[in-house]
This record gives sequence, C-alpha cells and structure tokens, in this order.
Amino acid sequence: MQQGSFSGTKEIDLTNMAPDGVVVSVLSGVHSLQFRGFVESNGSKFYSDTFYREIIINNNNELTNTVFAIKENIPKDIFDNPKDNVPDKIKLYGLEQFIPYDFSISTYYPGSLEYIETVVSLEGMKTKYPINLKKGYTYDLQITPDVSGNTKLIIKSGDTIREINSVINKNSLGLEEDSTSLEFYFKSDGRTNSSSNKDK
Repeated sequence: MQQGSFSGTKEIDLTNMAPDGVVVSVLSGVHSLQFRGFVESNGSKFYSDTFYREIIINNNNELTNTVFAIKENIPKDIFDNPKDNVPDKIKLYGLEQFIPYDFSISTYYPGSLEYIETVVSLEGMKTKYPINLKKGYTYDLQITPDVSGNTKLIIKSGDTIREINSVINKNSLGLEEDSTSLEFYFKSDGRTNSSSNKDK
C-alpha cells in the first residue's frame, strides 16, 4: 500500500450515475451533491465527514426568481450507522450556543444587478448578518448563536426567503450570558411572577 498524500481533479459525469435505462434531465434550480470518503481496514470502513454541496443550474435562462445555495460539512458522528444515507432534507449540523459556526452561501438572481442585498439570521436571535451577494461567487459566513433549541437559518433578499431547519445545542463549555452586576436581567425566558427572583 502506498503511503503519503496527493491532490488532483476528477470530473464526474452525473448522468452516468443514474441506473441503467434511466434518463436524467437536470432541471433548472438548486441541486445537492453529498459525498464522503472512507478507509477500509480489516474489513471495517472508517468514514470521513460528509461534504454537502448545493449547485445552481440555470438551463437557457429558465430561472426567473432569486435562489440561494449553501455549502457545509456534516460530521461523521451524526449517523448512528455509518452505512446510513445522507438525509434528504438538509439542515445545519453542529450549531452550538455561543460558539462561532462557519458555512458558505451563494446565489443566482435574474437581471443585471451587480449584487443583491441579503440578510442572514437565525430564528430567535436579534442579531442579523447583512451581506451583498453577487451571482457566480461563494461567500463564507460566520454566525454565533446566543440561544439554544430548535431554530431556522433564514436567508432573505427582498421577497425571496429560504429557511433551513436546525437545532442549536446548549453550550457544552458552561458559558452563560453575563448578568453580573446588571440592574435588570432583560430576558424573560423561563421566568414567571412566582419566581423567587422576579424583582431582579
């Protein structure tokens, strides 16, 4: 077995991946590719993270609306059984409260605008992330959730909105919102009139 590292480019004809007799017609819109590698040793396979990539196809300028595509990596420990397929419905994986999260976004929009004004946010958070997106480019974003629980990534430009379901895990480092020496604690989450510290 050869050891070391290598790099290169491999072109894959997606139409050849269809079963025999199946005719593939790639429609205009957002499509996804999901792939991962593995190493086999003593009959066992050890998988890498899954690379999730969305691509935008516009056949003969058929797209008349703005669309968004994302790129992320799905951690290998997401699946209990490493033979499981990547889920059909994408969501953001690995979001953790107070920990910066990186992902990428791209867009296509009809017309000749130089860019479109876009806002990225997480449902339940007040912080918004404005960005000017230009078609044909990929942009790397970093968001820092300050809440935990079920959420949605919201990408909005004008009347076009894309929502991606996700879950923000509670912080594992014991980090909490700083409320020391504050005259008021401004969040009412989990507090009622019967709370022992309701006047704080």
